[in-house]
Amino acid sequence: MVFVSTSGYILSVIGPYYSDGKNNDAQILKHIIQNDIEEFKQWVCENDVIIVDRGFRDSVELLHEIGVRTEMPSFVKKGESQLELPVEESNITRLITKIRWIVESINGRIS
Repeated sequence: MVFVSTSGYILSVIGPYYSDGKNNDAQILKHIIQNDIEEFKQWVCENDVIIVDRGFRDSVELLHEIGVRTEMPSFVKKGESQLELPVEESNITRLITKIRWIVESINGRIS
């Protein structure tokens, strides 16, 4: 699991973790938080914002419990088009996607 700032600075690399249907991004993040791996709770502050992708959706509630805000691209319901999202929601989703690009480019360098 790689934690990257919005400027592309690698904050921490934790793992490696085995990933399968049960041990996905959300479960790995839950494990890190619940076991306070690398003192995770010490280096995130209340009202910090963590940008996550949809793979982390099952860990969002736990992040909120420790006072961290999350931003995630909007979901498009099955059978709907992205054109049906309200303009404001579409703009927020595009911004989140642009920020996530930084994280993905770092992941690409590591791979």
